[in-house]
Amino acid sequence: MKKLKVYLDTSVVSYLYQEDAFERMQDTLALWELFRQEVYEVYISDIILREIDRCTEEKLRVLLDYMKQIKYHVIETDKDIVELAGKFIDFGVLREKSFDDCQHIAAAILAGCDVIISWNFKHIVNVKTVKGVKIITTMEGYKDLLIYPPSALLEGDMSMMMTEPIVSKKFDVEDIRKIREYNSLRHINMTPEEIIADTKKGAERIMELLQKEQCV
Repeated sequence: MKKLKVYLDTSVVSYLYQEDAFERMQDTLALWELFRQEVYEVYISDIILREIDRCTEEKLRVLLDYMKQIKYHVIETDKDIVELAGKFIDFGVLREKSFDDCQHIAAAILAGCDVIISWNFKHIVNVKTVKGVKIITTMEGYKDLLIYPPSALLEGDMSMMMTEPIVSKKFDVEDIRKIREYNSLRHINMTPEEIIADTKKGAERIMELLQKEQCV
């Protein structure tokens, strides 16, 4: 069976040692174990190597130790990558200040990767970028590139090891992020009908409360 070609952006490598973001670090470490087992064919680029060079020496040593544990291909930045990255800017997929994010995406596309994984929800793993990348790959004749957070590649029961998040009393943006990531992991292997049923079940209590309020 052909292995999925997976491109890692720098955030994935960084979260191997990110103790202030325990859940993401644990998911990244779990995925790293799959990389060690060669479940996926892993790709990185020299852009990542340049970026992690800005780490503290302590963190850099840890990250390099992890990288020694897996097999991966290194993509070298060339004119084609730079030009394709520029097209993402020209078409408004991302802004100029996110050019390096575009280079990561371009490197993955030109290397023929199936998926790019990232913890960067602001610039890479979001609806606007996914749609923009789809338009440009279709227009330029490249194969589709899937864009996922690392947790999406955890296989089978391993993806279910992520426990239901503890929500703070503030119920702020961070709490909402945790809930969405948790539900996204649960929904990955569900059919559309199962996702609809699960969503309706989760909304039942609040719907009942709203209906009671309207009846008062």
